[in-house]
Amino acid sequence: MSLFARFSDRDLFPSFDELPSAASLGAAAPTETKQDGDGDASAGTERRWFLVAQIAENMTITKPTLILRDRDSSSFALAFEEKGVVLKGWRKEYTLIAERVRRTEGKEGKRGFVRVEEGEEVGVRCIPGPMDRVIRLGAGMKGDKVECRSCGGEGTRKCTGCGWVRYCGKECQVKGWSEGGHKGECKVYKALKEFDEAYPTGDDE
Repeated sequence: MSLFARFSDRDLFPSFDELPSAASLGAAAPTETKQDGDGDASAGTERRWFLVAQIAENMTITKPTLILRDRDSSSFALAFEEKGVVLKGWRKEYTLIAERVRRTEGKEGKRGFVRVEEGEEVGVRCIPGPMDRVIRLGAGMKGDKVECRSCGGEGTRKCTGCGWVRYCGKECQVKGWSEGGHKGECKVYKALKEFDEAYPTGDDE
């Protein structure tokens, strides 16, 4: 099951205002007691969360900096401390996923922002599609699809691009690419599949 099937869980997918602050957690991401899916507490479990937001602007001057819009349509900045980060291909309207980032506290009436410390940039990914599409497609990635995307028959052939969508044969694959809309979804599925492989849920449903 894709993590995005749990997008309603705001502890796992917080908005900017719901992010832990750098001041409250210190420099390092926390290891703490958390509750599992059955509500039981397990001590010493590494807490994880993912900020999901859509890129509104690239405001890089000295440090790589993006203006983002989160799940609550709130705008904020995200800045990388590592100046060597390359944002090539991170386009406006694409979706950013950042693991365990923290927000800074705003000063003198100014809004805080997200600072990605050096070494943490490896936990930041860009998905080539708008946030609503990423969430919708990710939420539907449950188990390993076996039916043909076009006709609903037995899907014996996987799309070679994303490795997720299946077809029963070449005719349905061609139809699914053009008429079925997979042309606009293939890269999103591929990026989501890579994300789920990096952060497995342990669920096979």
